[in-house]
Amino acid sequence: MISRVLLLLFGAFACSTSVLFMKASEIDPILLAFYRLAVAVLVLMPLFLRDLRAHRDDFGFAEFRRTLLPGGITGSCGFSGRCPDVTG
Repeated sequence: MISRVLLLLFGAFACSTSVLFMKASEIDPILLAFYRLAVAVLVLMPLFLRDLRAHRDDFGFAEFRRTLLPGGITGSCGFSGRCPDVTG
């Protein structure tokens, strides 16, 4: 339980200090966004594949199709640095 709380606190700390590193870097913002997403994919893909294997019968094409729009919005926010206005 404590390790999960520490992991959550570390994630919040990393997110809150990432702006400082973005401002200090001399890399193009689009390239920096690509690097951040690429690292996230490399870190999260093994966890996704593990859970997909464990729940293969529960996760079909209908469930996959429902994740495309939220995933696309999240990906565009991470890549462009700005979220589209989806509130209307």
